[in-house]
Amino acid sequence: MTSRTLPVVSLLLLVCFTCSAHAAGTRTFSGEGQALTRDAAIHSAVVAALKEGARGMTGRVHKVEEVEQWLQQADEFILGQRVGECNKRGGTFTALVDVDVDPDEFRGVILATKTPDTTGGKSLVMVIISEQIIRLPAPDPAAETAVKQAFLTDGYEVLNAQINDANRERETVRALERGDAAAAKALRDEYGCDMIVYGEAFAEEVRGGGQYFANRFTGTCELHAVMSDTARELAAATGTGAAEGESPIQAGKLALKNAGGKSAASVLAMLRRGTPVHIVMNKVAYFGTATTITDELKRLVGESSVQRPRLDLQNQTVTWDITCKGVTAYDIAAALEQLARPRIQILEVSGQKIVAQVTG
Repeated sequence: MTSRTLPVVSLLLLVCFTCSAHAAGTRTFSGEGQALTRDAAIHSAVVAALKEGARGMTGRVHKVEEVEQWLQQADEFILGQRVGECNKRGGTFTALVDVDVDPDEFRGVILATKTPDTTGGKSLVMVIISEQIIRLPAPDPAAETAVKQAFLTDGYEVLNAQINDANRERETVRALERGDAAAAKALRDEYGCDMIVYGEAFAEEVRGGGQYFANRFTGTCELHAVMSDTARELAAATGTGAAEGESPIQAGKLALKNAGGKSAASVLAMLRRGTPVHIVMNKVAYFGTATTITDELKRLVGESSVQRPRLDLQNQTVTWDITCKGVTAYDIAAALEQLARPRIQILEVSGQKIVAQVTG
């Protein structure tokens, strides 16, 4: 984008969809619980620890009922727990507990057992916008407000987050424009994103102004949606808008808001078609096994959403590209692992990829 001699409003736009992220090692969460019995107090402390840990991982407050659901799969992510104290005062026990978890497995359980709600299972949305007016004071958020409103209206929860370094934010956007998967994964690891929407927008003063000598600006906003684990593009759109105001800042902000709203609406319309997921199945020795798995995938996501499988019996590998609409990759992986025949072991699940193998 090039600046002109007239006032220009410009911004860098980055939107992250919060879900799972991968982290190495073990994480420890601490909690305190009270109850009438020792065991109940310890259980309450474990729930409190996981509730707080999940809030840090996903950026939102979870209900106790959700934590109780996760505990049904505790053997998958809890590596150990230590009771620091458990004292009785009066008729009440108070327990302090440290819980060690595998963060990757914990995130997977959180997503897979998400409590049903009116969002249709959509991700949490994190909006990050850096705005600038060249030769004019920096405006209050304009495009950010439009993007947030568009995703809220579509049923998403919206989180606030910031990349405080403006230079780093610009470099991140440039890297995503190049299709740099490492840049996308860095955001996933830092913010816990499944999906990233990034882009640029600017508003420029129109020569001659508007009616009755009002300031008139036109705005353009270009957005791209990519998956954070592969940097594969899901949707792209450009929106334009015009606005008039009593001051250049007012007109520029309104033009940015109009352009951002239009581009966000187009991206959301594309995302409603579903999320592409790549499935790799290893140790497939027979054609019949591949056919059985293909039929199960069609049952889960619909026949039209499953592309013809690519079978390599020499290397005992089959791959599919499917479109998930209303379900996630974790839902698909969980269903495959529940098959009686063939027996399938899930090796890796991310927002856009499943790696598994046939075990029997």
